[in-house]
Amino acid sequence: MELIIVLLPFLTVFLGLIQLALVAVARLTVEYAAFSAARAAVVTGPRAAENPQSSDDVSVSDVASTVRTAAVLPLAGVSPVQTSGYISVSTAIGGGDPNSALDSRTSYAEQNASVTISPQNADWNAQVTATLKYRFACQVPLAKQVICQGASGGGYYLDMTASHTLTNQGKPR
Repeated sequence: MELIIVLLPFLTVFLGLIQLALVAVARLTVEYAAFSAARAAVVTGPRAAENPQSSDDVSVSDVASTVRTAAVLPLAGVSPVQTSGYISVSTAIGGGDPNSALDSRTSYAEQNASVTISPQNADWNAQVTATLKYRFACQVPLAKQVICQGASGGGYYLDMTASHTLTNQGKPR
């Protein structure tokens, strides 16, 4: 009887610590993804102010695509593997095809991350800010109900936001 009284609070605290550790890793990853997006924006951004006759200028949509990719790839590491219904034990513990797991994680990150760059067309030596919003999926049983918010579509999530500002220097030569 005493075991049941002690085990439930202990298990809740233990699982809560695991979920908090995963949240801390996700927070650091979101910060790094915002830095990666800002760096991609300043490196691939337009160079017209540097050299108006330059033919290697890229469009705003090309920059946006590169920035989004730079932000999404780090987030794949903290994104869950998406499954459609049945999940095997080997898949749950990391077995199966590693490429399909990476594709699934990247797909989740693409669906649950948004990146904004301001200003869109920064002048030379102007400050460029990348803001990243990401919905982190909490997955630790029992702890996710305590630490995270429930979503209307099911599941428990934490919304994370990070910004990073760099000076627009253009592509490296």
